[in-house]
Formats: sequence, C-alpha cells, structure tokens
Amino acid sequence: MKKTRNGITVLLILSLLLSTSGVYAQAYGASSAAGQTDTQAIPEEVDTVEESSGISLTVYTDKKTFEVGEQFMVRARLRGVEDVTDTQISVGVIGPGGTLEFDLKASTCASSSECLCPKNQPGCMAPCETIMTCSYGSEFMSLEEPGEYEIYAVARSGDQGTTAQAKFTVREKSEYKLVRLGEEFTLSKSWTNTQSGTDTAVVVDYDDMKIQLLDVDLPDTCPAGALCKPSAYHALLEVSMRSGNAWVSKTIRVMDNTGGTVFDAVIYADDLEKHKSGFSGVFKVVKHDPIDYVDIKVTPVSATVKQGEKATYKISVKDRRPIPEIYGYELKEITYQLEVSGLPFDLDYPKEVKVLEGQTKEVELVVDTSVYGSVRMGSFTQVEEVEMAVEKTEVVDVEEAAVAEVVAVEEAEAVAGEVEDAVAKPVPVNGYRFRVKVVEKGNPEANDVAYARLKVVSQVPDKIKLAINRGWNLITLPGKGSIEMNDCSNDMQAFVYLKEQEKYFSMEEASSGNVLGGLLADYLRLHSFWIYAYDACEMLFDLDQATSVAELSPLSGWNFLPVTEDMIGRTLDEVSGDCDFENVYLWRADQQAWDGVSSTYEFEDEDLYNGFVAKAENSCDMGWGVLIPPAPPALPE
Repeated sequence: MKKTRNGITVLLILSLLLSTSGVYAQAYGASSAAGQTDTQAIPEEVDTVEESSGISLTVYTDKKTFEVGEQFMVRARLRGVEDVTDTQISVGVIGPGGTLEFDLKASTCASSSECLCPKNQPGCMAPCETIMTCSYGSEFMSLEEPGEYEIYAVARSGDQGTTAQAKFTVREKSEYKLVRLGEEFTLSKSWTNTQSGTDTAVVVDYDDMKIQLLDVDLPDTCPAGALCKPSAYHALLEVSMRSGNAWVSKTIRVMDNTGGTVFDAVIYADDLEKHKSGFSGVFKVVKHDPIDYVDIKVTPVSATVKQGEKATYKISVKDRRPIPEIYGYELKEITYQLEVSGLPFDLDYPKEVKVLEGQTKEVELVVDTSVYGSVRMGSFTQVEEVEMAVEKTEVVDVEEAAVAEVVAVEEAEAVAGEVEDAVAKPVPVNGYRFRVKVVEKGNPEANDVAYARLKVVSQVPDKIKLAINRGWNLITLPGKGSIEMNDCSNDMQAFVYLKEQEKYFSMEEASSGNVLGGLLADYLRLHSFWIYAYDACEMLFDLDQATSVAELSPLSGWNFLPVTEDMIGRTLDEVSGDCDFENVYLWRADQQAWDGVSSTYEFEDEDLYNGFVAKAENSCDMGWGVLIPPAPPALPE
C-alpha cells in the first residue's frame, strides 16, 4: 500500500487505478488530493472501461465517521461478474492527508438463480440465469489527518467494468471524560474549540450516557413554571442516550446549584463560569435506582470434610459495569476486597482481587479445619465477633448449645480483661453457615454478599441419633453403615414405596429376594420411608459413608426422597440439579401433617435425615456445585 502526498495529479491517480470510464474520470478530477479542481485532460493513452449494465459495484466502510488513528477497512460488493479470477477492483481514497491506492481482495462469493418470469407463473418460458455476487475487502488501515474523505473504486473484468464511490469522515480524537453515577466532573469549552465531540463526559455505568457542554449564559427570560433565574448562570447541555442501534439526543438547561432531569436521571450543575477564554462547570449525574456493580458467588468444591482436613471453595467475583463503546477504550482494573466471616478456622484466600471492567475473576478459599483461629466476622468489636460467631454456628444438640454459650461468656470476659484477640474455642459442631462479602476498594456502595455451608465431621464420628416421634415418621438412613434400635421397640411398623411397582411394601416384604433383597439398605439411604411408632424413641446409626444429594435421581411423578447432610443450608432450587418439581411436601412428624414448600425453601438442621415427597415433571438428577448431565430417556408408560 502506498501513500501519495498532496498535489497528486489526476493523471497519476488514473494511472494507478489502471483504467476508468469517462464519468469516473470527471468525478475524480473534481476533487484532487489538495482539495482543488484539476482541469488537466485525460491522456488518450489511458485505457477506459466499458460500463456494463449487468455488473454493479458498491463500495463502503463499516461506519461513516472514524477517529484519527482508528483502524478501518474499505469493503466492496460486486454483482453480476462472470469470471471472478479475471476481475480486479482498484481503490483510491483521497482526502486532506493525501491519497491511498490499493487493490481489494475477494473474500467470499455466492451464486443465486434469477428468472425473468414471476415465480410459479404457468406458461412462462423465459430462461433463468445464475448471478455471482462477491465480497471484497482491504487490509486494515488508519488515517492521521482529520477531514472529509472520498473513496473511488473501479471494477474491471476483461473489457467490461463499473465504478462506485463513497464518503466518510475522520475527526480528531474525542476528549472523553469517563465518569460514574454520583461522581463529580468538570466540563469546559474554549471559544476557539470548534471540534465536535471534545470534552464530553460518558457515564459508563448508565448506558454510556454522553453529556456535552454547549454554552453557559444568563437567560433573558425564563419559561413559565421553570426553575430559572435570569440573574444566575445556566448551563446548556446536550445529553445523548443509546436507543437500540441509534442515539437519541436532548438539550436541557440547568441553573447553577440546581439539577435538571433527563432520561430518568438528574444532572446537577455547580460553579458555572463564563470568562474570556471560554466557559466551564462542575456536574454530577444521579440516578436513584440502585446500581448492581458487582456479583459474588461461592461454589463448594469440598464442603463436607473430616476434622483436620481442608475444605475448598471457588469464589467468583463478577464486575457488572458496562463497557463503554468507545474506540480505543482500555478496560480499567477494579480492586475488590474480600472478607470471609463466621468460620473459626484458619482461612487462606486473597484479601484483594483485581477484576477488569465487565469481567469475572475466580479465586480459591481454603479452610483448614485442623487450625482454629480468630472468628472472622468483619468490622465488629471483639465482643460482637464472639457473639455473632456463636449465633451463626449451627449446633446439633442441647449440650453443644450450652458449651457454645459458655464459650461466648468466657470470650466476652477475656475481651473485657483487655485480651488482644478473641479466639474461638474448638467446639465440635456439624455445620457452619458462613458469609463471603465483596466490596470495591474506595466505593462501599459496590458490594455483594454470598453465603455457603461447611460441614465438619469428626474423624471418629459419634453415632447419629435418629429421633422417632409417636405416630408416622418419614425418615431415611444417613448413608452406608449400621443401625441400632436403641430404646425403640421391635413392634414399630415400616413401609417402603417402590415407584416401579407403584405400591407400598412392608420392610419384611421388601427384604425378600423377589423385591429388593440385598439392595434394600442402599434403597433406604437413597429414598425416604415410613415408620409408625407407638411411642417416641431414638435409634442410633453408625455412619461409614454419608449419602450425597448428587446420588439422588428422581423419576417422573411422585418420589420419596431423603434430606441429606449436604442439603442443609441450601435451598430446594439450589439442590434440584436439572429437576423441575411441580409439588414438594415435607412430613412434619411432630404435627403429623404435610408441609408444602416452594423452590426457595432452605433445608434446616431439623430436616436432616427426614424425608419429603416431590413430584417431578421428568426423570432427572439432583445435585449442586456440579454440572448435571441429562437424564436417560424415561421409560414408556
């Protein structure tokens, strides 16, 4: 690609473009590279092309206006050419910076059939012909001189050809001020500054609203009912908002020390000045609807661990700021601060995360359950830290609750005695519900909170107590292991519902070889089943391996399902996997009644190892924190 400076003659242009028609030469000669008319005649030795009515050429750029230094391409579409290999498109781009000459390269071609007769017209015998249409493009280029540019193109195939032309504008780089809602910014304009688009504010978190200061003046009169004083300066602003693929602009007048409403936002003006060199003012855009700057999500990798092991979580921080659609805009790096609270263990995670605008960053949280450290509850006093830690700790029974309360009192007394750190005592618990908070550094309004669950199981677990109420109980086995009747009598009645047979079986019938046989124990941990007790009692279960929600695969219709330990603290929607449940009911044994729940229901400790029934639209797989593959096709009814 060559660039020829100002003063190029028509003869040189025509020679570089190989050939042209008389009409094309006249159009080109009307505007030389220097912007002057060149009346030099076309030499006889310059070949001309014969305009062909069957060939059409269109030349264009992707948009009509570019900034200095912005890359662009010249494109063309040629229709009706017969031999693509013998076709050449030459282009000249002429403007204040000189002239560019180059050939376009064909990128894609497609053929279509066109007939002279209307489609499906009976009796029409006119022939159809195949029309070839090809797209062409240049290499990327840029221009350094602002002004108006013209594109002249000539297509030549053998002795035939055609011409086309287009125009575009190159302007100075805009002096954009990238601001956010609630942030003060200054706009000014010089009397000698006539370039369009200079000193423009772009509100990047409100759909790239653009604000340009047009004038600062003292109005002669004020419209009736308007907030206006002839003795006070007023700013005349042009405000633009995106509407689909176009921009909508409005002009508003804002008095000094007041605000004006436009596009559901208020623009405040302050310190308006008019002086010898120009005029200026300080502005701020406020929109009272809450802005969601950031999202945080916590996904467990291993949320249930034995005491002494490490639990791992993925923390995902997503910046929700819209990216300004400004040429050459470089994404800014936003610093977010992370805070994990509610866990009395040693935590390893980055306290600060840098995220590019509009992007997502994932970091890791590792919880070492072998090391007890200070309970991290955020920006609270030490006494409040201990109290909140006890409040957020999920205790299993009354004895543990009492121990936790004693610990809280002891820690409070230690703080009162000027002990530097409030250290959490190792209280054996089954679960913790902890909080992860993200806050943008220097902008506390940009924050979000997520909650997660941690289960810590003793290396040598005590036997799990299964409380049985008087009457009907819908329970499940906690996992693989063995059960003891303890103080429960052998006269209890137990029934399982086998969906394949769509009927109830007594436990004795289900254990027979022609029903479930050796599969009964596995069935009882993956489903819930009925027990009728004549008196309240307590069974004991020696757990070897806990059942996970990821092992549950409901079938279409009603299912008897268990509440597993990794469902506690999660909503039904979070553990449903790819299941769509039409109706879900928990059995409340203490009330001897069904309790209908929605998808937002969060399973609690009292639900653990109890059962519920759910009606699924289709066969599916439950689970959370993992991708669930689609279920196999359902069996025919």
